[in-house]
Amino acid sequence: MTLTINTFKPKEKLYVRIFPSTLTPNSFVMNNLNRVAKVCALPDDNSDGDEGTLGAGMVFIEFEDEIKVINSKDVEFITQKEYFEGKLKHG
Repeated sequence: MTLTINTFKPKEKLYVRIFPSTLTPNSFVMNNLNRVAKVCALPDDNSDGDEGTLGAGMVFIEFEDEIKVINSKDVEFITQKEYFEGKLKHG
């Protein structure tokens, strides 16, 4: 069985701060609180907002030169300025 998650690259540069709002964030989230990342891709939601769709609620980020997938509820979108300030603070 093959599963496909359709994603798209945002037209503008987007940035996030890792900040959990889920009740049980995973260890990656807890070990990287307040770190910042660039958004590489978002799910292509052609499902009229159906949260049951495969890939709904995921954000693909570039973190320490690797692509990671994180729950959209565990990030907050930030400005480019906040991203660069976060990179200076956390590396």
